[in-house]
Amino acid sequence: MTVTIDDSIESYLAERASELSDASVQNHRYQLKQFREWAGGAGGVRILDDIEPITLSKFRRARSQEINSNTMYNQLGCVRLWLRHCHRMGWVDEALPESIILPRRSGQARDEAIDPDRVAAILDELEEYRYASLDHVILSLLWTCSLRIGGLRAPDVDD
Repeated sequence: MTVTIDDSIESYLAERASELSDASVQNHRYQLKQFREWAGGAGGVRILDDIEPITLSKFRRARSQEINSNTMYNQLGCVRLWLRHCHRMGWVDEALPESIILPRRSGQARDEAIDPDRVAAILDELEEYRYASLDHVILSLLWTCSLRIGGLRAPDVDD
């Protein structure tokens, strides 16, 4: 049976939807979108039968030029979970998901901070010239509520 990458990803996300929060499912969708786009383009892969360990290695090398090791760890971990689902469904060999070697996490989070005076100036300009625009609302919420971007993107019902 020939299974496309798209169909297998949708199957995985549907199965995980009962276990994960909506935000986590969206995160998995985004992580797998990176693989899906690479596979359909530079990877030249559209069906699961065409994925081999060397395919996964090529994906890792391509992505490593764009993202840091922490992000790579998360992305490859998600690809591994998807491929484990594919194995449970009988679509890929057990060795395929285990062929993914996760990078070491750097253990360093970004700690860059913006100067409060600069934020005040930006907010003043947005308030004067682009009041209630999406940029104005986002920056106001991030700054006044001390939110992280992820907290603004995916508020939980309890929030």
